[in-house]
Amino acid sequence: STGTVTCSSCPANAESSAGSVLCYCSAGFTGNDGGPCDACFDCTSAVTFSATLLMSIAEFSTSARSAYVTGVAQALDVTSSTVAIASVEERLSRRRLLASTLAVATTVTVSKNKASAVANAATSEKLNAALASSGISVGAVSSSTTPDGEVGTGTAADSAEASFGGLGVAGLAGIVAGGAVLVLLVA
Repeated sequence: STGTVTCSSCPANAESSAGSVLCYCSAGFTGNDGGPCDACFDCTSAVTFSATLLMSIAEFSTSARSAYVTGVAQALDVTSSTVAIASVEERLSRRRLLASTLAVATTVTVSKNKASAVANAATSEKLNAALASSGISVGAVSSSTTPDGEVGTGTAADSAEASFGGLGVAGLAGIVAGGAVLVLLVA
């Protein structure tokens, strides 16, 4: 239990994240928050995003990967079992010699009625808050999307960082100060 609230189990086919008092239907089930939750077909959604981690592939050990999954689950208010690392790609930094970052493609499988909230919660601020104790730092998060085409809001810094390959705000300011800029947004 946390504080003065006593923990209780969620109904069948429902779950809650650690510390939460609300239960929601598990992926593959539908119903009102708190239950009952009935099995359904085509009622799950995979929210996908890419997080830029400020570390090397060597630092992203098995324990760091586990901490990342746990932190993502905490930030997005889902259980760890719904979070999966789809791929990890190391990228060399353009700003510093021998520095690297990781692009971690992440998939979170949730019920369709929770997908939009999860996509909107996938921001670097929320991920950094949840990952702070693990020593993992998120530089940016690409726009999060669902198969239905819904796009999470993220932040302007996240979008700029992801769109311009990790240059960040300082790098973008340097480009703007150095000459003309052409920005093409595709919806």
